[in-house]
Amino acid sequence: MHSSLRSPVSFLSRVVAPVAAFALFASAAFAQDAAAPPADPVAPADTLATMPVTKTPAPTTLQSITPPPPPASIAAPPAPQAIQAAPSTPPVSLSSAVTAFPSDATAESLLVFVELRGGADVKADLDRVLQQRALLQIEEQNQKALQMRSEAYKKLKVVELESVKTRVELAKQEKKEVEKKELERQKKIGEAQLDILRKLGELRKKEMETTKAKIELNETLRKGLELEAQLATRRLDREEIARKERTTSVLKSILETDRKIRELEGKVLESQVDIAKKQGALAQRQIQILEARRKIFESESKLLEERAR
Repeated sequence: MHSSLRSPVSFLSRVVAPVAAFALFASAAFAQDAAAPPADPVAPADTLATMPVTKTPAPTTLQSITPPPPPASIAAPPAPQAIQAAPSTPPVSLSSAVTAFPSDATAESLLVFVELRGGADVKADLDRVLQQRALLQIEEQNQKALQMRSEAYKKLKVVELESVKTRVELAKQEKKEVEKKELERQKKIGEAQLDILRKLGELRKKEMETTKAKIELNETLRKGLELEAQLATRRLDREEIARKERTTSVLKSILETDRKIRELEGKVLESQVDIAKKQGALAQRQIQILEARRKIFESESKLLEERAR
C-alpha cells in the first residue's frame, strides 16, 4: 500500500513541475513584451500585396528642428501694420479735379455761358461777315460820292439863290412888280431847296458815320467769330481727350484744355458784350437817319405844294 501511495505523488510531481516552469517563463515573457513598444500589426499576405506603398521623404535638417505649429486655440498674434503719418491737407486727385471743373456744358454744367456751336456754323457766319465787309467798303465809297454830290448841289444852289436875290433888287429898282413877284417866288423856292440840301448834307454825314460804325461792328464780329471758332476747336479737342484712358497725363491734358476753354469763353463773352453795345449804338444812329429822312420828306412835300401854286 505504501508503494501505491508513493506512485501518485511521484506522478503529480512529474506533471506539476513542468507546468510551473512554463508559467514562470510565460510571466517573464509577458513582462518583457509590456516594456517594449507595440509592434505594427501584421496584415495578411494577400492584403500586403494589394496595398500601395507610400514613401515618406526623410526630413531635412531645418524640417527636423522646426517646431510644430501651435494649436488653433493659441493662434499667433497678427503682424503689426505700418503706421503712416496722416497728411495735414487731403490731396486732391486729378480725376476729382476734372469732375469738379467740367467743360462739356451739355453734360456736366447747368449753365451754358457761350452757345455750343459747331465749327462749320461758326465758319459760315465768318464767311458772311467777310462778304459783308466787302459790301460795306463799297457802301462807304458810295456814301463819299453822295456826300460830295450833295455839297456840290448846295454850292450851286447858293450861287443860284444869290443871282435870284440880285434880280429881285433890280426889279424893285425898275419897279417891275410882276417880274419882282415872280422872282420873289423863285427866291422862296430856292431858299427851301437850299434848306433841303443842307439837311441832305447832314443826312449824308450821318450816313457816313453809320457806315463807319457798321464797319467797326463788322470787325468786332469778325474777331468774335474767330474766338468762337477757336473755342469750338478746343471743345472738340476736349471731347477727343476725354475718350482716352484716364491716365495721369490725360487728366492733366483735360485740366489744361478746360483752362483754355474757360479763358476763350471769357474772351468770347467780352466780345459779345462789345458787339451788343455797338449794335445798340448803331441802332440809335439808324433811328437818327430815319428821323432825318422823315424831315427831308416833309420839307420836300411842302416845296412841291409851293411849286404847284
